[in-house]
Amino acid sequence: MIFSRPPATGCRACLQRLSTSCTRLQPDITKRSNVSGVLPAPKLDYDALIQPDQLTNAARRNASVPERSFLAIRRDLDAWRATTRNADSMRAQQSRTSEEVRKASSDEEKSAAIRKARTLRDAIQAHDRELSRLEHSLLSHGLRVPNVSHPDSPIGPESHAKTVSTHGSPPIPADPRRDHNELNEIPGLRFFDRDAGVISSGSGFAYLTGGGALLENALVGYAMEVATRKGFEPIVTPDIVRRDVADRCGFVPREGDQQSEGAADRVPEQIYGVHGHHESGDGALVLAGTAEIPLAGALQSSRASSSYCGGHNVQSHSDQPSSTDMKASDQELDNLLKLQIELYESLGLTFRVLDMPTEELGASAHRKYDIEAWMPGRGAWGEISSVSNCTDFQARRLHIRHRHLSEDSTGPLPYAHTLNGTAAATPRLIIALLENGVRFGESGVVEALVLPQVLRRHWVGGDHFGRVNIEWS
Repeated sequence: MIFSRPPATGCRACLQRLSTSCTRLQPDITKRSNVSGVLPAPKLDYDALIQPDQLTNAARRNASVPERSFLAIRRDLDAWRATTRNADSMRAQQSRTSEEVRKASSDEEKSAAIRKARTLRDAIQAHDRELSRLEHSLLSHGLRVPNVSHPDSPIGPESHAKTVSTHGSPPIPADPRRDHNELNEIPGLRFFDRDAGVISSGSGFAYLTGGGALLENALVGYAMEVATRKGFEPIVTPDIVRRDVADRCGFVPREGDQQSEGAADRVPEQIYGVHGHHESGDGALVLAGTAEIPLAGALQSSRASSSYCGGHNVQSHSDQPSSTDMKASDQELDNLLKLQIELYESLGLTFRVLDMPTEELGASAHRKYDIEAWMPGRGAWGEISSVSNCTDFQARRLHIRHRHLSEDSTGPLPYAHTLNGTAAATPRLIIALLENGVRFGESGVVEALVLPQVLRRHWVGGDHFGRVNIEWS
């Protein structure tokens, strides 16, 4: 299930599929798009994409966008504008010529006007074909350009992440006995079955069993409770989405896979395709690896949701009303982060917040924070959540527009800013809770499992986790 924050009172969500006019002439492929699927082609801001700092931004994000792509965008944009002006001029001439045909005083004048009209018609059709070619060339290059990074985001790889804050009690000492794999070998505490997962689904999969399954349900219920209390609207999303929607959300290959032969017909490697489906290309279906994708595809203004994407995730999603008000967008990112911090503090976890560097932002994120919990079994921090501001990157691709009723209603509707954050990625949360919560006796035998009191009303297993007593704290 996903949570979505509904529009505030006095706010209207304006979700348009057709583009409106811009101050400066921009290609509008939505008028003659052959893109398969239910959505028109993305509406990109090409003037922004040809700014000098875009090449540096792409390099800092380790994005596979060569300089020739930016040169091609500038070249095609200039050509598109010149061709559009010529076509508009010829259409004006065509209108005047039609009047000449109507007012011709002789057959000779009428025949000459008709020949002129036919010549203009053929020329306009040729210009339209060239415009279509230029628009699709612009789109193919423009879609490869990632979002612009926040100026405060650290530059470089994951190791350059900056610790923003730490929360909870001091980390307990590393102890290999607390490793979740070791805990799972204790007969009365077993909570997952990896062997069954390998047999049925392959390596990397496991069944949650007994207390593990109950703990997942409790975490999902509690996360839903917190999000609902904060004003989010619950929504359950499909687990399968069109590949086109996943692409528009920024879930595409990062290592140049799209440039290889036949790549346009392949599903991105980090997304599981649904084989046997009769459609191909953008109509193909893929598994949603995160509730963010189907939620953004719903073209709603603000949601919170929970989905089962390889593991249960409760995810919050919010759309900001203005694509130009970065201050409001940044504030909403802070609001989502505060919600996550409140949630994990209430679970009694020791965790830290990291401002993630540019190479970890993917294609869509403008800024991203990761939250890592202390996991004493491995003696290291492990990611349990993240929250991202994607500004108008996804909204331009999905045609999500939004304006407050209190704002000036003239001019084109601004694109929304989309933000998303994970409230409960349950497999990782389960590991963090068990590794920190298990209590050993003097003999080294597990005596009890300490779990947060806030989960108790969502727990249906009495006061036992398997055969181990639960101490609610």
